[in-house]
Amino acid sequence: TPNKTDTHPSTHPHSQTGTTTPHNTSLLFERFSTAAQDNGVHMFEYYMEQKRKNVFYVIRPDMPDYHKVEQYGKQVLPFMSLKHMVYIQAAKVLVSTDTKRHGYQWLGPNSRVYNKLLKKPVVFLQHGVLAMKKVSDIYDRYRANAADLFITSSELEKKFVNQSFRYEPSRIAVTGLARWDVLFDKSKEQKEKEILFIPTWRGWMDGILKEEFLESEYYHVYKHLLESNRLHEMLEKHNMHMIFCMHHKFREFAGEFPAVSERVKLFDFGDTPINELIMRSSFLVTDYSSVAWDSYYLEKPCVFYQFDYDKYMELQGSYFDMETELFGVRVTEEEALLDEMERCMDSGFEEKEEFARLREEYLPYRDRKHRARIDQAIKAMKFHGKTEVL
Repeated sequence: TPNKTDTHPSTHPHSQTGTTTPHNTSLLFERFSTAAQDNGVHMFEYYMEQKRKNVFYVIRPDMPDYHKVEQYGKQVLPFMSLKHMVYIQAAKVLVSTDTKRHGYQWLGPNSRVYNKLLKKPVVFLQHGVLAMKKVSDIYDRYRANAADLFITSSELEKKFVNQSFRYEPSRIAVTGLARWDVLFDKSKEQKEKEILFIPTWRGWMDGILKEEFLESEYYHVYKHLLESNRLHEMLEKHNMHMIFCMHHKFREFAGEFPAVSERVKLFDFGDTPINELIMRSSFLVTDYSSVAWDSYYLEKPCVFYQFDYDKYMELQGSYFDMETELFGVRVTEEEALLDEMERCMDSGFEEKEEFARLREEYLPYRDRKHRARIDQAIKAMKFHGKTEVL
């Protein structure tokens, strides 16, 4: 955690009294302070392994993920509790997968606590590697959601953040993601092999009504695939299951997809942590989702089904050229997708050499010491308060 300069016995986190005051503390949280599945909780668990007494995790006690952290007792701050309010105001730094506003009541009125929160330095752990989805309008260096330290996975990603997000190199750390420390291949332990299929959300569909969703190309393309006789014959032949996992922004529509075979399982994004599904699977199918990098980290084949590529590039955009720089086979038609899925099954899930060679550049750190590097990067930062905003 950040520099420990206060060594007075009454305030130092490791004083002889064994008590911890809010001063010089770090607060960690994830999406709206409702979850404990991503880089935030894995960073918190690392600090708990290190016996850090000045690190706290913020989460709503009524959330399903609360049980994952409640073992840490006083190091867990119930969301919007009195202790949470005190620690927000006194914290040295916020560490999160999301913007700092996710550490407080999202739609609450301005208050002294909220204004204090906005002035706190923040370390942005990210949800995934930036490359296939432009989000610089959200996290730009000179916007309200700016971070003081931006965690990345490679020099390539650092370049994106420097050039597209306008961050100085000194504010960007190349460390790898916190959750990669606990990412291992479990596919060989599975009696029946699994394909993980995760389509991501579309920004232009935010807030869409059910009637509109059912008329969308997105829905019709995936519905047609799930009803494909060829898909089900392939799964039967190879004794495999396919996990079709909806993004949490579309979870209200998950029930609209057909369950036409016991070989296809429909998952809500929050049913099982994504990293568990990735570790279990033999290979991944996605479109533009950053979960592809986690699968790639484990040296599993990735297939990119980009049926709406032109529209996606027009309305969302990408930081690198997905027609030439992806680390897996790219297809735009259903039959080509099924061809590649079948080839992958027939080969025993072997990754193509042309994609394996890219790993040294795309993922230079694969030693499962990512959290230690993040910790060192945070310690090296000199936090002086709120990041400048234009």
